[in-house]
Amino acid sequence: HREAHRIGAKPSFPAKRRDHLPARIGHGDTNHVMLQRLHRIVRGHAIMPAVAHADHTDAGLFRFSDRQLHGAVADDHAHAAVAIDERGGGATLDHLDGRLRIDRAALELSHVGRKPEDAMGVRADEVGFQYFWTVEHHFLREFSHCSAPEVLYGAISQRTKRIRIGHAVALLPGQYNHPVRVAERAAVLDIVSDGRMDLGTGRSTTLIEMDGFQVDPEETRAQWEEAVGMIPRMWTEDPFTHEGRFYQIPPRSVIPKPVQKPHPPLWVACSQPDSFRAAGEMGLGALCFNLGGYAQMAERVSMYRQGIKHAQPVGRFVNDQIAALCVTHCADTDEEAHEFAGPEGVWFVQMAEKLYAPWQGRKVPDSYKFSV
Repeated sequence: HREAHRIGAKPSFPAKRRDHLPARIGHGDTNHVMLQRLHRIVRGHAIMPAVAHADHTDAGLFRFSDRQLHGAVADDHAHAAVAIDERGGGATLDHLDGRLRIDRAALELSHVGRKPEDAMGVRADEVGFQYFWTVEHHFLREFSHCSAPEVLYGAISQRTKRIRIGHAVALLPGQYNHPVRVAERAAVLDIVSDGRMDLGTGRSTTLIEMDGFQVDPEETRAQWEEAVGMIPRMWTEDPFTHEGRFYQIPPRSVIPKPVQKPHPPLWVACSQPDSFRAAGEMGLGALCFNLGGYAQMAERVSMYRQGIKHAQPVGRFVNDQIAALCVTHCADTDEEAHEFAGPEGVWFVQMAEKLYAPWQGRKVPDSYKFSV
């Protein structure tokens, strides 16, 4: 309340609670109430895994320094952010010992040199979560600012001990990332993390990104297929050589090699129903959204299992796993959860419509028709 007034914001705390707000955020039974109200002030929009975005908010700076704030941690199979407080009850903002900066574009978490255990990935590692996943997106203002995940992963690897670090996903059309560079960066991450790297792969779906990198939508599936077959060979063969449609590489030593043997697990992003079967047939783990409900997810898992039965893995082994992103909000009651999380769901749908709007009037390749 005090910090909100300091930057000129207008808090909306009920009058009956104002006099009882703790002097320091994180003490007393009003902790989660205050944070929920603060969340409403900035109209934050949570995105995975640790960045909250704001829409039409005034510039300002909030400081949170109380160690009692327990925050959003990434679910191992959902790779989503779930916000809980220390009593397992009311929703809170992220566990911070740093700064929450608010501007018109984004609500960004910036660590300010305090103890690294306050970072979300570190907290998730401490409490036993198994995976830390993030995306690779470009130019998607407000929706995702995670354009160089491999840099983030290097930092996370040095602050954690057990949690696995996963690309969800590395974009494989060559204009985004040459497959040799993907293999090299992933191997280095596997070394510095002591064998905790998973490599998810994909091709991107928005013209905002593809046009920005001069990627031809007609070619992305073929580029991905060629690259995903090259990467595990680079990790296991020396020298490596390749003659394909998009890449011709003379005999070269692709170094270093990863720690995990025969190589790290490989995954692929799945959005269309037939991509689940294809992922299984290629021996790849499936990364997906679960926005269509249980029945739809069960159907797609069944398709994946059918593909696994006939797997001819692109790597040295079958990665028989599915990770489904589930958007989750924890609150004391269903009504409270709907009140605070409902608008964020609407925001997500509206933002998705904006991201796919550039496809209007453009020829849509068959491989994108389901998504677009």
